Amino acid sequence: MQKITKNQLSFQPWLFPHPAAWASILVVMSVALIWANHVGFVFKLKSNILFSTGMIAALLVAWACHRASQRWPAKRKFLIFVASAIITTLFVITQGMAITMVQYLGMAEKFPLIDPWLAQMDAMLGLDWPSHVKWVNNHPAVLSILYQCYDSINTTMVFTFAGLLLLERFDRVKELLILFWSTGLITIIIAILFPAIAAYAYYDLPAADIANIPPESGRYHLEHLLALRDGSMRSLTFGNQTGMVEFPSFHTILAILSTWALRRTIIFWPIALLNLGMIMSTIAHGGHYFVDVFAGFALAGIVIAIYHSIVALNRRFVLDKQHTQTGSRIPQWQTNMTMDSTNTPPTTSH
Repeated sequence: MQKITKNQLSFQPWLFPHPAAWASILVVMSVALIWANHVGFVFKLKSNILFSTGMIAALLVAWACHRASQRWPAKRKFLIFVASAIITTLFVITQGMAITMVQYLGMAEKFPLIDPWLAQMDAMLGLDWPSHVKWVNNHPAVLSILYQCYDSINTTMVFTFAGLLLLERFDRVKELLILFWSTGLITIIIAILFPAIAAYAYYDLPAADIANIPPESGRYHLEHLLALRDGSMRSLTFGNQTGMVEFPSFHTILAILSTWALRRTIIFWPIALLNLGMIMSTIAHGGHYFVDVFAGFALAGIVIAIYHSIVALNRRFVLDKQHTQTGSRIPQWQTNMTMDSTNTPPTTSH
């Protein structure tokens, strides 16, 4: 009985995760720059020279590592890890800049705030935000754990990407990067059209009810959001930005995406448990309404389903084309197979 190994995607550094992803980022950034010029909003870098030099140096190192991996097989895994980590980081930084530009320009458009509607939706579901926050405030141990979980978002994403790269699951890294970018852009568009100041500002609870909750929880974004809406903020230096998304909860979306990307890997459960805590913390520490969290679940699930449908259709098209050229019949296991490398063909007997 000969077992056929899993078909993990090889890492191709240039334009990873996909040329269309990079092209869409450039399109969004170009539109944002035109938009910014039209409304008189200025985006600045802390150091143009340092940023440009760093990007070029990173690309050169990635290129050198990838070339070296072909010459020194013994060092291949380490060199490919370095190259893929650099390209992944550059993609995350670039898409983050694009989303930041759209977020700041869009929030200045002053669409009507939907906090009353969000609060009403919570009430219709029988969920009492003030009571929940008061309960968390009165339980310091729970408060501390949730606070750590909420602030772990960047660390969680770093461990997720690093784990997948070390496991050489480039198919999963590709999937996560594309989902990260697409859900981020969709989330920002929704948040621009349906902005909210968040539950802490809306409910304005008495100080005694939130005495133990850090003052920045669910309120750190208000300075920029209100300044954009009243027109007093007309520029942003990258690195000083803050997230202003209330609906849907992007913390929830990232928790779902990173957990999904790690499915059936050895680091799934630790990250999944941490992400569960992160989702639970979005109410008290993120200042989100309950319905924000539910919307985050829904959006993440929809985009994941669309992504895998597109991948399956693309694979079917490629297989049809290959088998049309060869005149052979498509094996059943291939017709059900997607780009997820956990799918493997049946074993063959000898």
